Amino acid sequence: MQTIYTVETTSGLESLWELENGFLAEIGEEPVDSARRERLKKAVEEKQIVFFVAREGSRPVGMCSVSPCFSTYACRACGVFDDFFILPAYRHQGVARLLAAAREWCARQGYASLSVDCCEADTGMYAALGFETRLGVMLACNL
Repeated sequence: MQTIYTVETTSGLESLWELENGFLAEIGEEPVDSARRERLKKAVEEKQIVFFVAREGSRPVGMCSVSPCFSTYACRACGVFDDFFILPAYRHQGVARLLAAAREWCARQGYASLSVDCCEADTGMYAALGFETRLGVMLACNL
């Protein structure tokens, strides 16, 4: 039985590093180094990001995050969904309920919406999880 909890303080971050590094490895990124850990801890402390974690017993088996931002379209806060990762052995076993927890949390915060930026190959999965409204194409510039 998986339980889901939120990580809104840095005290819960220590259990996330295995998952975060698994997520980064799966998308071809470098693992979290000490400088990035400190930036992530600061972001959690400053409420710039909230993590949702699924556990089986005491072991974290899945995670996702929501970062708040402000929508000028809705003129209120909205959330950006990210860091969605489930350990391979736990996929297709209901751990994706993490998204439901994140959506409920966003609704309690009064957010207008929850959006996700993903690669084209993942759009079907996210659509199946309820991200059905296409908002165009998101592009970024590195700074």
